[in-house]
Amino acid sequence: MHCVRYIRCHRTRTNPGVVHAPGTYNNYTGIRNSLWESIIRRWQRDSESDQIAHKPSNLTILTFNTSCEKSILETSLDRLQIEYAVLGKAETDWCNRKKIDYLHQALSTIQTEYVMCCDAFDVLVLDMSQRCITALQESQCDLLFNGGRAFYPKSVKRNEGHLLNEWERFEKSVAHGPFCFLNAGVWIGRTAFCRRFFQDAHTRDVRTLIDQGLLPARIQGSRPIGESEQVIMHWMFREYYPAVRVDSRAKIFINLSAVSNLWILRRIVPRWRRLRRITKRIFVRILRKVR
Repeated sequence: MHCVRYIRCHRTRTNPGVVHAPGTYNNYTGIRNSLWESIIRRWQRDSESDQIAHKPSNLTILTFNTSCEKSILETSLDRLQIEYAVLGKAETDWCNRKKIDYLHQALSTIQTEYVMCCDAFDVLVLDMSQRCITALQESQCDLLFNGGRAFYPKSVKRNEGHLLNEWERFEKSVAHGPFCFLNAGVWIGRTAFCRRFFQDAHTRDVRTLIDQGLLPARIQGSRPIGESEQVIMHWMFREYYPAVRVDSRAKIFINLSAVSNLWILRRIVPRWRRLRRITKRIFVRILRKVR
């Protein structure tokens, strides 16, 4: 595919085909947002004739969208002429914890050997070829999550919820690349295993951990921790590892989170764009000296 060429992670020397920018839809600002917008603009300029992919016949793609607006994920899949299923259309009181409930229901009806799930408004698909399944097989696991440079969620207070700190340390210790922390916004797995995994997730209630003082009641942004499916995925990851792993070397998923880690973001930006910015900075400095 032509459009994959400009997404290159030089740190891991990979060309990931699925871009995830967590929080972009919630008006986060900074380098991550500008990078995401740069990728979107480039993708929009590409000819649609260059963006036709052949999804493996043994793969089902799922997403969530409760609005009437078509998401960036749906638009990118439409341009690739790839079929997908949208969950949660009838939902009026949404929170991310409900992803688990919808997946628990949907996975019982899926017949394909593999399944992939992506968030709708902050994920862009550039490539959906057999290499997604190949990466899962090479990882020697049954479920592969998107990896991030930053652990989320964090506790509002440092001395609260030490389980979050334990999960963070564990995920870092078993990672083989820079994107070591699990992010539940994108994943691919074997359907039979995912049925069992999300059936278990469906029965879990973080309130039991809150009552024991192991988790804080609220996380970053003062949101109730019970509304986050990410917490349950962290909880289960340590128990299910190594059957569940993280794509820490960005073989198929690239995560644009962790704005402070400029070294990885600069290397994803197209080379010509970096050169243009450097030239502009030099020119501005020369003008200041002349004045």
